[in-house]
Amino acid sequence: MIPSSTERFVAWRYLRAPRNEGIITLTSVFALVGIALGVATLIVVTSVMNGFREELFDRMLGFTSEASITMPGDKIDDPEQWSARAQEDSQVRSATSLVEGQALLSVRGISTGVLLRGLSASSLPHKPRLFRSLSVESRTAFAEQEGVLIGDQLALRLGLELGDGLVLLVPQGVPTAFGSLPNEATLPLVGIFKTEIYEYDNGFVLLPLARAQNLLGYGQSVDTIELRLEHPEQAASVQRRLQQLLPERFAVRTWQEQHSSLHEALIVERNVMFLILTLIVLIAAFNIVSGQVMLVQDKRQGIAVLRSLGMSPNGVLRIFLAIGCSIGVAGTFCGALLGLVFADNIVSVERFFERLFGIRLFPFDVYSLPSLPSRIDLTQVAVIIALAVAVSFASALYPARRAAKLSPIDILRSS
Repeated sequence: MIPSSTERFVAWRYLRAPRNEGIITLTSVFALVGIALGVATLIVVTSVMNGFREELFDRMLGFTSEASITMPGDKIDDPEQWSARAQEDSQVRSATSLVEGQALLSVRGISTGVLLRGLSASSLPHKPRLFRSLSVESRTAFAEQEGVLIGDQLALRLGLELGDGLVLLVPQGVPTAFGSLPNEATLPLVGIFKTEIYEYDNGFVLLPLARAQNLLGYGQSVDTIELRLEHPEQAASVQRRLQQLLPERFAVRTWQEQHSSLHEALIVERNVMFLILTLIVLIAAFNIVSGQVMLVQDKRQGIAVLRSLGMSPNGVLRIFLAIGCSIGVAGTFCGALLGLVFADNIVSVERFFERLFGIRLFPFDVYSLPSLPSRIDLTQVAVIIALAVAVSFASALYPARRAAKLSPIDILRSS
């Protein structure tokens, strides 16, 4: 299907339509621009959605874990043994214990419900976003089991500052002669963390593991063993191996399962957006069809002359395929270049429109992100380019086949 030099020459002459055929040229320009805008939009939107997904899960995994081991309905009595067993898998970088329970936080007469989480200071470096948000002094104080850590939103809501004493009450009762009383502890605030996820920053209180075990009445037991993996995207395969390695009473959950609703919603949203935006390319492809049909109708006599000079129907087919594909390929690669430049400089583009219109396009207090995130996936870009080229080829095929079927005798007889 590769056109010869003569066929390429004729196709180029037909593309450069004279002034009296301006409507055909205009239709071709619209087709080229439409495909370029469709491809550019697809690349930008998929890149921004990739950035959102990566940023969101980076924040989540900066506070939680890629996988966890629990014992449903019971506590893990010997966490060191099972942590060592889990680390026999080459993909497991670290295994740390934690306990978790509900508590009532009270300070200066104000009370609010919080989720109490006890973890060791050695596990903080394995939670990168949490670790980076804490000062060296806060990390040291927490390691010395001097106090608690809370999120910046909770601190802002309650007006707390470092050094304030926090009263924690947990439902686990202390038996007395007058009945069971809530367990209570008063601890100073030694650090304020910021994960930029409202749920974590507004509702969690972090304690040293030993203090949390004592407060919740766990003894040496824990709720969960958190696992950090070398490659988080391979969590499902690690899960299968650990389920075979550990006794049946243990359950291994991955980060995809822990955030399954959000993970699936993002995948569905990305696929739906891709499908919707692909319609832009398909609509632009109709301009190729209409432009080519008009061109074939206009060049009927020229086609008859070419056929009379000995050109085969396949030669005519290749000429008009070359014209349609040239428009589609040019639009595709122009759009790919535009989309890549736009996606790579999305922050600068955002700042430009903010200055131009005097509004904040991406408010931090709504999205908890300083700017639009973007991550270009070259595989997705290749798929988009291949899709656009395929659509362009399919659009050019019908007019080209119609031109190839024209009878030179009928055309010359009617002219």
